[in-house]
Amino acid sequence: MSDPDRPDPVRYETVNGVAWLTIDRPEARNALSKAVREGLFDGVRRFNADESAKVLVLTGAGDRAFCAGGDLKEMADTALRVPPLDFLPQFGRNIAVDKPTIAAVNGVAYAGGFLLAQNCDLVIAAESAKFAVTEVKVGRGSPWAAPLPLLVGPRIAMEILLTGDPLTAARAREVGLVTRWCRTVSCARRPSRWPSASPPTPRCRCGRPSRPSTCRPGWGWPRPTRRPTASGSRSTPATTPRRGRPRSATSGPPSGRGTDGRHLSGPASGTG
Repeated sequence: MSDPDRPDPVRYETVNGVAWLTIDRPEARNALSKAVREGLFDGVRRFNADESAKVLVLTGAGDRAFCAGGDLKEMADTALRVPPLDFLPQFGRNIAVDKPTIAAVNGVAYAGGFLLAQNCDLVIAAESAKFAVTEVKVGRGSPWAAPLPLLVGPRIAMEILLTGDPLTAARAREVGLVTRWCRTVSCARRPSRWPSASPPTPRCRCGRPSRPSTCRPGWGWPRPTRRPTASGSRSTPATTPRRGRPRSATSGPPSGRGTDGRHLSGPASGTG
């Protein structure tokens, strides 16, 4: 259970429009105890309601771990085998977050900690960062990998899950898990290392603010829509191009036209 000397294992603070949500259990490698999980949910809800906060940065205290995953002692005490859907915050799946989120990863991000990083829009990692789902080494399932195939593709995801080997920050950058990486923990936590030095404000072409959920992988992905054709008379699925669609074997040239596109003087059959 949570350490009685640390009544608040998750800290929330806002600085210059940036909300910092910090897991503060460095002595336990920021493991996901019940108090930590509840603190994360509370922190995300507070961020949603905080109009002064434009972006959320999720990180872990210390330099050894971002989050090492579940609290194994607590999980053993409660006989937890399969974590429920609401075990920890999963943006867009069990809690809505309409503003950008960034994971500043220091040290290990394993299992549930890896899932926390996957759920953020951007990931900035220190050189010491490592990412892994190690359950295969102890014969357990991998509930922490739900968004993984959409982030890195099925082949890389399978390699991560079947080997259980940690990815370095450099390798994670290569496969697309990490947006940027740098050499020190403090550097990863500096806004100057983020893609924008100021809190990002995504906008669509019409100039109105755009929700990050429109491009987040997984549960929040937009479904294919239908768009009007140039004439506006018919609509086709946005994911199906008009060119190159196969014509049925029985279909011929349009009625009244020959194969070269010229009008025929006789009936459509061309027999006069």
